[in-house]
Amino acid sequence: RRSSSLNLDKAKGEDVPSSKSEREFVAETKTTCVGRLHVVDLAGCEPAGHLKGDRLEEGKLINKSLFFLSECISRLVKAQRKEDKAEREAAAAAAAASAAPALKVPPSPLPKGPGRSSAPTVTAGTIQEKAGA
Repeated sequence: RRSSSLNLDKAKGEDVPSSKSEREFVAETKTTCVGRLHVVDLAGCEPAGHLKGDRLEEGKLINKSLFFLSECISRLVKAQRKEDKAEREAAAAAAAASAAPALKVPPSPLPKGPGRSSAPTVTAGTIQEKAGA
């Protein structure tokens, strides 16, 4: 059997296909995210019915290792999802806080001018004329 550059000392190694993906975020941060995926055949899926002795024990160890690898990956994904959720909630809270109502300025009468029936009122940064009696 062939061995790959990632697994030179093992006779069971196979080719390791790789894929690279890039995504550019120009609008906000002008950053580029790069992801690489390496696909590796870890064996362990062969039927154990015809295996005996050392090969059977090796198959058991491979399957056990694959099980724990899958558990690690599952827990990492769960932790990442929790972290992402916490970040989304924090961002939503920050957005809600920044969208809080503006400070309201209590009405303050200004001197009446010619042709005004009442004094204007200042509220929330705008001047509004009160129609008056």
